[in-house]
Amino acid sequence: MRLQRRPPSLPASELSPPPQLVARRLRSVYGVPKVAPNGSLVAALVRTILSQNTASSNARAAYESLRRCFPDWRGVASAPLSSIERAVRPAGLATRRASVIKEVLQRLAAEDPTLELSKWSDYPTEELMARLLALPGVGPKTAACVALFEFGRAVFPVDTHILRVSKRLGWLPPTATAEQAQPYLEARIAPTLRLELHVNLIELGRRVCRARRARCEECVLNSVCARVGSGGSSENVHNVPS
Repeated sequence: MRLQRRPPSLPASELSPPPQLVARRLRSVYGVPKVAPNGSLVAALVRTILSQNTASSNARAAYESLRRCFPDWRGVASAPLSSIERAVRPAGLATRRASVIKEVLQRLAAEDPTLELSKWSDYPTEELMARLLALPGVGPKTAACVALFEFGRAVFPVDTHILRVSKRLGWLPPTATAEQAQPYLEARIAPTLRLELHVNLIELGRRVCRARRARCEECVLNSVCARVGSGGSSENVHNVPS
């Protein structure tokens, strides 16, 4: 039997560059995010499940298709799996997504047949996260996204963009996983900055700090970035005052 190697522990030091500085510079480019809740736990869960591993435009198209096809969430919960699969096809991985959505809705309907689930907003954050993580197909990032955007809880979801940017900044070692990074970064980022940094780091990752052909010369963080400092960027880096 082969033993799986455990990922190395992360350093106990504070983040450098400081999150406050990073937030201030990103705010100067992307502004302060304005996020409106879905107004429904079920809607938030379905949107987040559809957004996993696909472009936001595909997820949006799949969600709109699902809402057109079914009058309400109870209709989705009781629908044949094949009907849900057809509706969410724009997001890709339709068979898996349809199965997860149906199972989640059936689990929640067993708790509250109306699927309003209003008492969830009263749960403390730790219990809310535990309940979300107990749902099928809901991992740490999905649970944290729902807690952050739907319930306004000060958590810090880590997606592929945030993981990549955080490693390049020097906040995380190259071997860190998203599962490690989420509690590590959350503990070192002030609660008042978590929503803003989550949204704006994703914007940076999509537009500038891309997986391939990162546009370091355009980055507002290039003067404090570990990747730039190690010579990993393109030339003509502009220094930005702190």
